[in-house]
Amino acid sequence: MGNINASFLAVNNGAQSPVAINSTRFSSTAGPYLEYKKDKVVASVRGYYQIGVDVSKKDMQAYFAGVDFSYTLMKKLTLGIGGEIISGQSQTDTTKAYKDVNHSFNPLYGTAHKFNGYMDYFYVGNHANSVGLNDFYFKAKYKAEKWWIALDAHQFIAAADVLDKKELTTTGKYTAMFSTLGTEIDLTFGYNLTKGVSLQIGYSQMFATETMEALKGGSKDETNNWMYLMFTFKPQFLKN
Repeated sequence: MGNINASFLAVNNGAQSPVAINSTRFSSTAGPYLEYKKDKVVASVRGYYQIGVDVSKKDMQAYFAGVDFSYTLMKKLTLGIGGEIISGQSQTDTTKAYKDVNHSFNPLYGTAHKFNGYMDYFYVGNHANSVGLNDFYFKAKYKAEKWWIALDAHQFIAAADVLDKKELTTTGKYTAMFSTLGTEIDLTFGYNLTKGVSLQIGYSQMFATETMEALKGGSKDETNNWMYLMFTFKPQFLKN
């Protein structure tokens, strides 16, 4: 359709009941994906809604929305901005009507490491019944003939309330903490050594808040970083 690509995804997912072998709990996820490409511009928007029941047989009402925009300068430098909103379960709403529904979006079988920062603080086996996530990011990538370098910056914000447990212990009130979880910086460098052989080095740093500490544990005052070195070999055994 010219410069626009459009698709629609619908998935019906069945999970075995934890209490009955012959019982399956089903949830459905559906929504559109739109992408626009023209010359130096790439833009996309996507949104999905999730209903059904989770593995504990609780009703599901969750959603995901995302948007991206990138622009390439001088055929080498690409700049991009974007954001994702992933619904979650509030820790301060104690009403029965709210608690009887699971508002945490389940990414199911997606490639989690590709999104929401390379340090995998979110959505790598820890999405169930969480507070969700708002991820607003900026990306820059410079690509030369044999090497490239990329810088990503993520601002993480809780999509639902994180309970202030200290306040609850002191006053008995269900109060929400400051919603900002932290900022992550990802720096990546790649170099093509020879045909089929490449090197990649990455370094990530997380600047966490007290809210992140309350949600994930550990200490916000400790150094939170990660580094990797990777060689990739792509041999070609058969050639036409």
